[in-house]
Amino acid sequence: MNKRILGGRTSRPGRWPWQCSLQSEPSGHICGCVLIAKRWVLTVAHCFEGRENAAVWKVVFGISNLDHPSGFMQTRLVRTIILHPRYNRAVVDYDISIVELDKDINETSYVRPVCLPSKDQLVQPDTYCYITGWGHMGNKMPFKLQEGEVRIISLEQCQSYFDMKIITSRMLCAGYESGTVDSCMSGKTCMVLTLYSPDFTASVPKASLGISVG
Repeated sequence: MNKRILGGRTSRPGRWPWQCSLQSEPSGHICGCVLIAKRWVLTVAHCFEGRENAAVWKVVFGISNLDHPSGFMQTRLVRTIILHPRYNRAVVDYDISIVELDKDINETSYVRPVCLPSKDQLVQPDTYCYITGWGHMGNKMPFKLQEGEVRIISLEQCQSYFDMKIITSRMLCAGYESGTVDSCMSGKTCMVLTLYSPDFTASVPKASLGISVG
């Protein structure tokens, strides 16, 4: 699955203090993640396919440039990995997981949990949100954290862009028809965000939706 952030920009250090990097040895950064509590992070389930041994993982916080660790950085080992019990690899449905850290993070201006929504707070089409992560930019992967603003589109409109993919009610779609800013799993001009599920509360601040895409 090719994840990319296109048309975005380099993020200012500390702008997204809940953003984290899920890493394993010897590969380094594997997936982006979101700090949702002092000892818990949220990420996608497909990151752990074939790698569900918690001992090989660590989570890095307070980092903007993967190539240059900062003094604000905190690292925690992984104690437990919990995949959504209905995760479907074929359809990439319920693609969500939570990770328990070995100990609490120290909350600072560079490392703190994201604001969580109420259970009935749903994101409507035409809402604008931010995507963040170290996902591929065309044919390269950035070392510096990227961000981009995108528009939520309806599931029906999203489905019309993906003839060979099933879009389910557990997913969010976002992007622009012009393809100016988006996060793609292929060459499409919109993205499918499976980091949101009514069964797992995701990160939806009141003003905008902050989602890590890798």
